[in-house]
Amino acid sequence: MAAKEKTKSAKSELVKNWVLPIAIMLIVGGGVGFGVGTFVLAPRMEVAMAAASQDPAAEAATEQTHNPTAGSDHDTSALAGLTQKIVDLEPITVNLAVPNNIWMRMQIAVQASSTVSDGTLNDVQQDILAYVQQLRLDQIRSPNGYLRIKDDLARRAEVRSGGGISDLYIRTLVFE
Repeated sequence: MAAKEKTKSAKSELVKNWVLPIAIMLIVGGGVGFGVGTFVLAPRMEVAMAAASQDPAAEAATEQTHNPTAGSDHDTSALAGLTQKIVDLEPITVNLAVPNNIWMRMQIAVQASSTVSDGTLNDVQQDILAYVQQLRLDQIRSPNGYLRIKDDLARRAEVRSGGGISDLYIRTLVFE
């Protein structure tokens, strides 16, 4: 009897000490893998698949929306104010908020409709300057940080111009 009880207690200790923790780790790891795959990777894959599977008709429609004068044989004088141009803004040189001994030089170009005035472009540049002065180096350090800041700047430019600026390009970004 004592031998049977000893083997039962040894088996229960084996289950408690090894099998149960391994099973818990497998379940947690599977849940984390499922979560990352569903919420992080799946949206990126959908965008990539949609871009890769665009047919020529969809590309022509996209080109038509970006360039309204393309493919039209009728009078384009009414659409002349809607043409897009790329405008280089003045270079911005500021010291960062943290650490304050790091200088940043940024050259930006914006894609603006021809109806955007020079005053609006100056307002956009001043808004960008105010935003950039508040940046910290750790916000820009990673590729995701760079993209996040680029998106923030593009959104600010679009709002400040009343929709007249459709895109923002960071031409150079230098830290010293």
